[in-house]
Amino acid sequence: MIEATRIRKAFGANTVLDGIDLEVGTGEVKAVIGPSGSGKSTLLRCLNLLEAPDAGTIRIEDAQVTAPRISQKEAHALRSRTAMVFQGYNLFRNRTALQNVMDPMVIGRKVPADEARARAQELLARVGISESTQAQYPVTLSGGQQQRVSIARALAVRPHAILLDEPTSALDPELVSEVLAVIRDLASERITLVIVTHEMAFAADVADRVVFIDGGRIVEQGPAREVIEHPQHERTKRFLREELGAP
Repeated sequence: MIEATRIRKAFGANTVLDGIDLEVGTGEVKAVIGPSGSGKSTLLRCLNLLEAPDAGTIRIEDAQVTAPRISQKEAHALRSRTAMVFQGYNLFRNRTALQNVMDPMVIGRKVPADEARARAQELLARVGISESTQAQYPVTLSGGQQQRVSIARALAVRPHAILLDEPTSALDPELVSEVLAVIRDLASERITLVIVTHEMAFAADVADRVVFIDGGRIVEQGPAREVIEHPQHERTKRFLREELGAP
């Protein structure tokens, strides 16, 4: 499980996260929604210390850190329990799709190359990347293919949770569905997921719970379909009307 308590983060005079409390149960899918600049992506990056929080405690399974004093050993232990999927894919351009999935296992987890290759091939096939495409470099792949490779890479290290930061926002509309289908499959297998997304219908259908953030604070949270279809807070209602194009 993930438990974040009183997380604060500021960039200069701009407070981005203002005392966030977040819990994600094992096997739970939690969607984080909110307007641009509300702190959603910063929260996700704080959970695996890509951004160091200024204050607060984060616990993922048996690893825990308390900001601002976080040792390298504590940071490594926390990061090793999650994997991140970025909106910009973050694949190594000089490595093939197969190598991009193998490398975290071989370099980060010291898995023998033959074993890593077999698992990488299995995971790429699982997300719909053909054997011939696995030998290609990212520049030759569509955005949807690159994001599916990125998801396979996240799965490769067997994380306790996968953090997905707007995984479809950089995709052309016709490619969104193929990535959402892969995430839907992960959710059906009860893999712990935290997803920052603007796909409201997808969040309502796939997530167990939704958290709505605005101004660095949680405004509303609850069962996904309940929050998205019947929001209680006026700010949530206004945001959803804008997102869904409702009058």
